[in-house]
Amino acid sequence: MTIDIRALYDELRDRHCDLDGWDWWPMPAGCIQQLAGAILVQQNRFSRVELSLAALRDAGLLDADALAVADPDQVAAFIRPSGLVRKKAPALVASAAWLRDHGDTAAQLDDDELYRSLRRLPLVGPESADVVMMYSYHRPRHITDAYARRLYAARGLPTTRSYQSCARAMITAWEEAQMTLAEAGSFHALVVTHAQAGQLAAEEAA
Repeated sequence: MTIDIRALYDELRDRHCDLDGWDWWPMPAGCIQQLAGAILVQQNRFSRVELSLAALRDAGLLDADALAVADPDQVAAFIRPSGLVRKKAPALVASAAWLRDHGDTAAQLDDDELYRSLRRLPLVGPESADVVMMYSYHRPRHITDAYARRLYAARGLPTTRSYQSCARAMITAWEEAQMTLAEAGSFHALVVTHAQAGQLAAEEAA
């Protein structure tokens, strides 16, 4: 069983209009904001992440150079709304140091090199790496998050439990779709919108 991603994209556009993935994406623009947000949102709601990002900004720490040399205990106090502060605070500091050290070179890396470099950072898993690559470094990525996996399963694809297993199962379909950066962002937005509008649950119940 395979899924025609291009056809699915067109169907979702017909249902939900043509969403701009960048207007829809809730994280503020900027590499440090995107990377910090990808870490803070784990096991949390974006409304809580916004509080943490605002506190970091007010403290002058939503800046790679400043955050890279910050005391993780100090950072933890600012990101308390996002939970898991003992893990997230040092991960933020490490990610800021990566941005400081790779600010001029990261954009020059090819997709595989950039992905591997991001994945070496603490708390940056496959989904976080893909999100940062797409929204910060403008690389079209297939975001196989929980909503996408549920949608593919509802459309007949054998259930895949993990982000990476779904990405592997869909790699040929994604390559055949030849999604542009704008389309990849829009597709992610449409999948999330489809789920949050209750239409995915309706498909699963049918």
